Amino acid sequence: MNQAVNLGNILKEEFMNPYHLSASQLARHILVPTSRIQDILHNRRKITLDTSIRLGKFFGASNTYFLNM
Repeated sequence: MNQAVNLGNILKEEFMNPYHLSASQLARHILVPTSRIQDILHNRRKITLDTSIRLGKFFGASNTYFLNM
């Protein structure tokens, strides 16, 4: 899967939307700047290991789940 093309959409559609989370709400929950989530959603930034760990813990996935997408 091409991370630059699809990851933002997958994060939003499959993980954020079911919980009715905005970028700022998700950022607050995982303790990262809102701009980091916004940049990922708009495909301006790749997910780092740190962000993958945080997202994994929040959504109940492995530490590298989001990194390996």
